[in-house]
Amino acid sequence: MENQMNRSNLVNFFSQLNNDIKFEMFCIAILQNNREMCQILLDSGFDINFCSPKDVPFCNAKRDDTVLTFLTKNGKEDVVEMARWLIECGADKSQKVLPLLLACDANNLELVNLYLENGAKVTKKTIMSAMKPHIKIDILKELLKSLEGKSNNISWLDIYDSVDYNIRIFEKVKLLFAFGIGPTDMQIFQCLQGLVENGAIEAVEYLLENYFESGCVDYRISSFYRGDKHAIVYLCDIAVQNEDRDMLKLLKKYGLRESTTKEKAKELLYQLREVSKQDAVTRTELENEFLALITKK
Repeated sequence: MENQMNRSNLVNFFSQLNNDIKFEMFCIAILQNNREMCQILLDSGFDINFCSPKDVPFCNAKRDDTVLTFLTKNGKEDVVEMARWLIECGADKSQKVLPLLLACDANNLELVNLYLENGAKVTKKTIMSAMKPHIKIDILKELLKSLEGKSNNISWLDIYDSVDYNIRIFEKVKLLFAFGIGPTDMQIFQCLQGLVENGAIEAVEYLLENYFESGCVDYRISSFYRGDKHAIVYLCDIAVQNEDRDMLKLLKKYGLRESTTKEKAKELLYQLREVSKQDAVTRTELENEFLALITKK
């Protein structure tokens, strides 16, 4: 009985406070994992979707935070259960665009799934967040699964700038391809260029195996680079400059296409001679290999 009176007194007292103060108290209760105090504040009339008009440094709340975004950034114990409870208490589903992004940034797959199950909208920002090397690949997979069968405006161009073309990120790039978020031919070439420069041979082989016929390796890049050569020849240049024989062997496997003339091969051989990093023996070997390849045509 006494506890009930104390609780009632607290509700009555808090009801006289404005939402700014209640928000700060709610954030402190979240940090203390004190759901009972959160409930008392809600019973006192606190608006669960209240947006803070200012930063609150002592509890690390930021301007425009709601209790749901604050929890997502700062919750420690039972953060998923607390988030589920807030949603059940009326946390606005339309506010979960930002919490979903924050959950991605926090690398919390369980929290990401909770927000997706409750109608969170996947945007290009959430995809870009999930593309970061340290974020679990399963988070990206769940985001992409949630887009299946739905109309969306997400394209490769939206996330292109967030992609670091190295082997650490490439499993995620493959996921994007698998879900139909594919690049243009020129972007495939740029992807190949970055992968060749990074020595990511498995990723280069994947692209060549799956997208070689797309036309990207036949793309004439004179408008983008100096000279007038086909893209795969340009990639061979990079492999030679990096003294990456395995990469060069792979590129040769897919070959200088029929459209690559002997004149183009001569141009490449000239460039090989200009690569000062190569010793004379290695340079001669490479030249002979390319000559042999061309004479087969």
